[in-house]
Amino acid sequence: MLPLVLLAGCGLHPLYADSGSEKALAPELASVGVDPIADRPGQVLTNELRDGFNPQSLGVPIEYRLHVVLSQGTQNEMTRPDTSASRTAVFAAAKWSLKRLSDDKTVLSGESRAQTGHDVLTNEYANVVTGKSDLANALREVSDDIQARVALYLRAPEDAEEVKAHYHGDDDFGGPTRRK
Repeated sequence: MLPLVLLAGCGLHPLYADSGSEKALAPELASVGVDPIADRPGQVLTNELRDGFNPQSLGVPIEYRLHVVLSQGTQNEMTRPDTSASRTAVFAAAKWSLKRLSDDKTVLSGESRAQTGHDVLTNEYANVVTGKSDLANALREVSDDIQARVALYLRAPEDAEEVKAHYHGDDDFGGPTRRK
């Protein structure tokens, strides 16, 4: 119980909560429509985004449209003495833009990336299954990053430049990178 009390004192609060002075974000997040993204990984990301923005299936009109261009791939990170791969990285990168439909203005845009990886085994089936799982995890991370950035914008649209600056530091891309 004590950790919850300490956590409450640090200023953290759920995005979907209605805390008196702050408006609840659930209706605003639900007003974000997601354009279909090509290919199977794109469909997975589209569904992750739609479920994340509107988990309660609120029937609110669409006020924003999110357009995403997805790229994904693999890269051998380590090799064995016989030059075969011993570790493979799986990455997903999404360039995205949020457009307000009332004035057809792009109000926020960015790039989100995630990377996971796995050891390459002698069992090809295990490699295929692990690769698919890694891609799903990377897509989930990309979706979480996009949702967080859009939520920050919707909470305080006047701080859009600060949201962009917060996620574009010294690295060569925006968003998280996590290796497993």
